[in-house]
Amino acid sequence: MTVTNLSDFLNGSYQGFTGSQGIIGFTGSQGVIGFTGSQGFTGSFGDTGFTGSQGAAADVAITNDTTTNESRYVTFVDQTTGDVAGFGVSSSKLFFNPSTGTLNATEFNSLSDITFKENIQDISDAINIVESLRGVEFSWKENNETSYGLIAQELEVILPKLVAGDKIKSVNYSGIIPFLIESIKYLKKELDLLKSENKQ
Repeated sequence: MTVTNLSDFLNGSYQGFTGSQGIIGFTGSQGVIGFTGSQGFTGSFGDTGFTGSQGAAADVAITNDTTTNESRYVTFVDQTTGDVAGFGVSSSKLFFNPSTGTLNATEFNSLSDITFKENIQDISDAINIVESLRGVEFSWKENNETSYGLIAQELEVILPKLVAGDKIKSVNYSGIIPFLIESIKYLKKELDLLKSENKQ
């Protein structure tokens, strides 16, 4: 541009040249994409806690029943230790009447195997022992029912091993049977002897 008038130049009457466009800078290179990190290991499961032991079973209430005039059933299980899932009964083979104190069963057996016994001896003087026993008829005070048997205190003087209990005594009646057997055998011998003497 040629300036012909200084005052015009100073007054800004002339437009200057348009400057050339500056150089566009290079686009920077794309940064390196970082590697994807490897997947971490799955943590192992913690140990399963132990199941707590079973709490004690609830208490079973017990009632002293001596008046119910109905059958009650004796319970039993098929194992001797550990926990049981339930109890069994036998409604027609083993039952009890609380009002009469009567225990009913089809058959009673006493353990008598020789492998459980020692010091086995014949009973002596059985006839005199049986002769000293007193069989009685009586009525139970509780229900006035008539029954038959022995008096425990009397038997204790003669055969103390057949009587159990301190304040209230009971009798092992099956223990009297051997004395009855030996007495019958003794009487049979006496009878046979008399018969043989009479024949002579």
